[in-house]
Amino acid sequence: MHTAEQGPCPGTWEKPPVLLQHGLIDSAATWVMNMPKQSLGFVLADQGYDVWLGNNRGNSYSMEHERLQGNSNGRDEGFWDFSWDEMAEYDLPAEINYVHKTTGAQTLSYISHSQGTAQGFAAFSENPELARKVGVHVALAPVAFVGSTDSALFQVASYLP
Repeated sequence: MHTAEQGPCPGTWEKPPVLLQHGLIDSAATWVMNMPKQSLGFVLADQGYDVWLGNNRGNSYSMEHERLQGNSNGRDEGFWDFSWDEMAEYDLPAEINYVHKTTGAQTLSYISHSQGTAQGFAAFSENPELARKVGVHVALAPVAFVGSTDSALFQVASYLP
């Protein structure tokens, strides 16, 4: 997980925390890749929001595990044995709870894209306590149905280091 620093007055957040969650085959970098005035992470930070950038398992920022290796230095097949369900049941709650514990805020705003929306919909519908910690969920390009994950692209990608 990363944070987006403010331009003019770093460290003086006036507004509640915002968690930005990326979509499929992406990372938190998607929220800060453009010029500062065109990157949602920086725009929100400059407006006084405490911005947190989530990363899903298996992307370039989330290759660590307590016991398993996911990188080319020692790839364990078990590292990659997870589904959308685990992301909704364990990963998103861990991110939200971390932000709450760190900031002390009552609620946060959750802004998600694509896969991040599916994680939010699943997590909040199955975990009412977690849902109460989210004041608003802004779903960009929401996913309502997950299919075609057995496509050739995903089959080939499963063999990549």
